[in-house]
Formats: sequence, structure tokens, C-alpha cells
Amino acid sequence: MVTYNYSNTTMFEVKNDALRYTWAGWYILVILSSLLGDTTILYSSLKHKVFNLHIIIVTLIQQIAAVDLMLCVFWVMPNAVSTIMGGRGWDLGMPFSYIRVFVCYYCYPAGALLVCALTTTKLLMLKYPLRASTWSEKRAYRVCLAISLLSLYNPVTFLIVDKDDLHYDSRVFTYDYRFSSHTWHVLAPISSFISLMTPNIIIVVETVILIIKVAKGARKHGRSVRWHGVMMVIVSASVYTLSVIPLTVYSIVEPQLERNPTQPHPFISYFYGIAYLALNLNLMGNFFTYFFTVTGFRVFIISRIKEWATCFKSHRGQEGNFR
Repeated sequence: MVTYNYSNTTMFEVKNDALRYTWAGWYILVILSSLLGDTTILYSSLKHKVFNLHIIIVTLIQQIAAVDLMLCVFWVMPNAVSTIMGGRGWDLGMPFSYIRVFVCYYCYPAGALLVCALTTTKLLMLKYPLRASTWSEKRAYRVCLAISLLSLYNPVTFLIVDKDDLHYDSRVFTYDYRFSSHTWHVLAPISSFISLMTPNIIIVVETVILIIKVAKGARKHGRSVRWHGVMMVIVSASVYTLSVIPLTVYSIVEPQLERNPTQPHPFISYFYGIAYLALNLNLMGNFFTYFFTVTGFRVFIISRIKEWATCFKSHRGQEGNFR
């Protein structure tokens, strides 16, 4: 079977500048949305307590925002610069490349498991409402600690198997882990099962169950569906699922393609790039999800916008009086 060297810039690097700058523009949009959005989520939830939801749900929301900020700073921002420069002249040294890769392989599984915990928690709250009322913030932090430890699987195994097995992937202008050791024939399926397959399946199944359960409950008691909190979880899970679908499709289709040693299939080059970019959809989606589904958060944002608008008008008026 033909194996490709994705570090081969001649064969795999994107030569179309318009496409490359489009990708860079997407990165910049993600960066702005994540930095502003996730910072606002943390600030409003910690200082102003605007999320009128169960304490465990709020804690998971905060953890997801923190993980997304880490990815934005250590992964997306360097990728944006590297894409703009076409992979040329962007080198902060291998230590920083190690940090980027290890942070990525920690944060993406952590994000998936946190979303999984979000859907599971909401489903259990609907099934056991009285018991859920006794759940404390301490329990939420225990769940988050367990997720953090489980998400260390990839970085720790990288260190144990071969910490230097990094390569430059020309398709997406960034360094990635190569998984070239024979040990990964055993460990890779375990990694995929922990960080991708299990949480993704659980998220999809539980989201469907949530929709069915709430709708059935509403019909049974003869009242409208109470979407408060549930809609937020459903939209969050849906956005996450949409973000990983392209990479899932690539993982399934790519092994089935015929491999030309001199002319790789466009699917391997271009679709992988699209799937790679789609992962960032989850980073920028949280702010908009909470804005449209959580009343307290929406009221807080609108009130702050009105305050800034009033201050701006007042400042402009003062400038006009001085002229």
C-alpha cells in the first residue's frame, strides 16, 4: 500500500493563494469569535451568574469555554499565521510545536467528553429531577477532573511511545503527530475509542433521546414543551456533531481510495483541509448557542451593548461640544 509523506510541500501544499487566504480568513473569524465569545462566557458566568441553569450544567459550560480558549491560543492562532504565510517563515522552534500538538490532542478529546457530559447530565436531570436537585458544584468538579485525566491519554502515550514523532503536514500548514510507531497499531484504536467513537455516539444518541423524551413528556401532561436548558444542550451537541462529521467521513473514506504515488487523490488533500477547518466550528459556536438559547446570557449581552452604545453617544456628544 502506498504511503504518503505529507511533509512533501511540492505534492501536498495548497498552491491556490485565494483558497489559502480563505482558509486564513476562516481562522481569523474563529479566533475573534472564540476569544471574545468564550471570554464573555467565563466573565458573565463567574462574575454575574447570568446562566440560570443547574450548577453542574453551568460548570460544564465554563469548562468547555476554558478548553476552547486554550485551543484558540495554542492551536488556531498559530495555524492562522502559518496559513497566511504559506508555511514559510513561521517557526517558533520545535518546543512550541510540541506544546501545540500536545495541547491539541488534550483539548479536543476533553471538549468531546465535556459535551458528552453535558448531554448525559441533562438527560439524567430530566429522568431524576428530585435527585438532580441535590447535585452540588463539588460533584461537577469531580466529573471535570475525571475528564481531564482521561483526556491526558494521548499526550501521555505520545511521551511514552515516541515524543519526537512529529511531522509537518503541508495540507494544513501545521505540525501534527505522525503515529508511525508499530505500537500505535494497538494503541490507536484505543485512542479513537476513547476520544472519538464513544463520546460522539453517546452525544448523538442522547441528543435524540432528549428531544423525544421532552416532546413525549409535554404531550403526556398536555402542555407545551419546556425547552429551557434542553434547547441549549441540544444545540451545543448538534454544533459539536456537525464539526466532527467531515473528519469522520474522511477517516472512513480515505483508507478505501486508490493511491497514486505521484498524484494523490484531491479528497486526501483538499477534503482533509476542509474537515480540519470544520473542527473549529465548535470553538466559535458556543457564544451564539448560549445567546439564542439562554435568556439570562442574552439579556446580559444586550444590556452591555446598550451601555456601550450610550457611553459612545455620550462621548461623541462631549467631543461635539468642544469643537
